[in-house]
Amino acid sequence: MKLTIEQIKKITEGAVRVEEVENRMNFYRFTEAESATYPDKALFTTAGVQLEFKTDAHEVKLSVFVTPTLASRSFFSIDVFVDGKFYDCLKNINDDEINGDYASKEYKLGSFDKVFSLEKGVKTVRIVLSHSVKVEIEELDLVGATFCDAVKPDKTIVAYGDSITQGYDAVHPSATYAVQLARLLDAQLFNKGISGAPFIADLPKVSEYENPDYVTIAYGVNDWGSAKPAEFTEYCSKFIKNIAEKYPNSKKFIITPIWCWDFEDEKSLGKFSDIERLIKEICENYPEIKLISGVNLVPHKEEMYGDLKLHPNDTGFSYYFENLKEEISL
Repeated sequence: MKLTIEQIKKITEGAVRVEEVENRMNFYRFTEAESATYPDKALFTTAGVQLEFKTDAHEVKLSVFVTPTLASRSFFSIDVFVDGKFYDCLKNINDDEINGDYASKEYKLGSFDKVFSLEKGVKTVRIVLSHSVKVEIEELDLVGATFCDAVKPDKTIVAYGDSITQGYDAVHPSATYAVQLARLLDAQLFNKGISGAPFIADLPKVSEYENPDYVTIAYGVNDWGSAKPAEFTEYCSKFIKNIAEKYPNSKKFIITPIWCWDFEDEKSLGKFSDIERLIKEICENYPEIKLISGVNLVPHKEEMYGDLKLHPNDTGFSYYFENLKEEISL
């Protein structure tokens, strides 16, 4: 059973639309209105996009075409789960390469394919696409299948943030905190993380999500070196106001920046601690938004980071998620 674009649309989570372009399935996680608020290549990564379905197939044949969206990141993994457990992956980085500053090295891109052999009987398959590159599906063949039924959570989570919310620098997309949090909450994830992004005041204003169950916000480190305190306070306040007005009934969490290698520096916004202080002051006007301090979510050790300084690796993200879930009030 080679899936058509209509069948793929039905089993896709985390994309605002799916289109067939030159015989490849393209997944978009931002609407045109959202994209207009921050025109950047990172918008086209497939962060948070997943395909989940129940089937009796005995093999899954997956063919993809992978292209970069940022010159500094070319590694990827596409993770496959069967009945909730990690099964295998298709990736362009070897395990022995995942050490030191692996994030900025160059890896092969282009066409990749793999056959995942499954046990007989009915099972639920989840395919998690990469967050660091753009993944286009050339073919998805469920060998021996008599059916393919979509499996989607009833709840929804919208995750706003920068490169860390997008998932840098996990190798496995399923290791990122946003994907793990969505699974914990049994919610479909719409990942709005954009590498390099500051607080984008108008982004929530043009959102098409009227009543998501959860909203998370995690910006600040990019603002630290690009904004003055008064300027930051103005546009961050506008962002928070737009969040509160757009999502009055959602459970809302704002996560301040995690530790980074240059935390002792003083930049245009001030000290690293001033980011959290200013965000906290703004959020005092919005008691419905829970503020979570991010500085100790990930251990202050370079080996927790894929680039050794800012973006967590899979281990770093495991700490991020485990510590974060202790702070989330369900």
